[in-house]
Amino acid sequence: MQRLILAFIVSTVFPVLPGSSSGPIQSGVMETRSRKLAGAEAIDCGAVQIKQDPASATSCALNAFANKRPFYVRYYVHNIDSEVAGGFAYDKKGNLSALVFDSAGFAAESLRKGSRLVDRRHIIIEPCPQPIALRKSRRGRLTCFPISRRNLMSAEWW
Repeated sequence: MQRLILAFIVSTVFPVLPGSSSGPIQSGVMETRSRKLAGAEAIDCGAVQIKQDPASATSCALNAFANKRPFYVRYYVHNIDSEVAGGFAYDKKGNLSALVFDSAGFAAESLRKGSRLVDRRHIIIEPCPQPIALRKSRRGRLTCFPISRRNLMSAEWW
C-alpha cells in the first residue's frame, strides 16, 4: 500500500509521458473486474484518463448510487514504473467496493482485513466502510474512505 501512496504522490509531480496509455489497464483488466463486481446490468460511468476531468464520470456514479442503480467507474493515475488505477463498483445488493490496480502487482501482506487480491495479484478489492458514505474527493474523484485513511483511495490522497 505504501507503494501506491508513493505512486500517487509521484503522479502529481511528473507530467504524463507520451504513449503511456497502453498496457494491462487499457487492455481491459480493470474494466472487466469492475463490470464483474457490479453486474451485467450496471451502468458504465466511464474510465477517466490521466489528466482528464473526472466530473462527468463522478457525477454519473453519484447519480446511479443515489438511485440505487449498479454502476462502475475507473480513474487512471500516472506513475513512473507501472500503471495504476482506482475505481468503484456498486452492485444491485448494495455492496460498494473500491478497486486498486497496479500493473506491477501487490504482495498479499499488504492486504487489509476484508480485502482480497485478484487478477494475478494486480487488483485489490476492498469493501467500503459501513454505512457507505460515497462522495467526491477534493480532486473530483469518488471516495468512500475517511480522510485519515492513508491509501490511494482515501479522500486525502485521491
